[in-house]
Amino acid sequence: MKIHRLLILLIPVLFAAPASAQQQNNEDENRQYVSWGIASGVNITGCRYDLTTATNVPDKVQASPGFEAGAFLEYHITRKWSLQMWTSGKIERVRLEKSGESNYLTTYGMDITIPVVYRIDANKGQWMLSTGPFSHFVIFNSISGEGSIENPYSRTIGTDPRTGEPRFALNDFNAGLAIAVGYEFKSHWQTRLEFKWGITDLLNVDSHDLYVKPYTVSLHVAYHFQ
Repeated sequence: MKIHRLLILLIPVLFAAPASAQQQNNEDENRQYVSWGIASGVNITGCRYDLTTATNVPDKVQASPGFEAGAFLEYHITRKWSLQMWTSGKIERVRLEKSGESNYLTTYGMDITIPVVYRIDANKGQWMLSTGPFSHFVIFNSISGEGSIENPYSRTIGTDPRTGEPRFALNDFNAGLAIAVGYEFKSHWQTRLEFKWGITDLLNVDSHDLYVKPYTVSLHVAYHFQ
């Protein structure tokens, strides 16, 4: 008789345990919180200009690897979806060539990126797919070398021979779209491959002689504090 009573008392407990576990899983799935991290990386490649038959500008602009470092905040909406804000300082360097002379233009700027992130579980971590808008600000730049080459960052670099309208170089501000693929290990270290395409500087698209292709490809290493 006592055994029967014990079984009757245990039945609610046996049913409550899975329900409690399921509730805990739902709470973990929908838990919202904020985390942060730090990151640094290199600009593997990039193209800022395509200059042809323009006046007082280089005949060729060749991008060199650059460097960037910064931090990010991440608002976790669910376990898989989150919203990030990245702020990073950037050093970019390009080689300017004109009439056999060459100079180097070094640009110091800052990027602000706000991507939406989706996470996919993997064996030893998570894949991260992200996309969102970014803004790029040029703080200052300098030219080194002995050639008499004008800074392509000056706004007017020539005149369209067909329309008489001024041609423009890359502005000190541009905005566009960032797309990244990353992987976060269980140790909270991350690697990210990021592509940024500037949209606002695609100016004078009617001129076949001069157009701007502002894009960068970067590789980052980050640590995510949680």
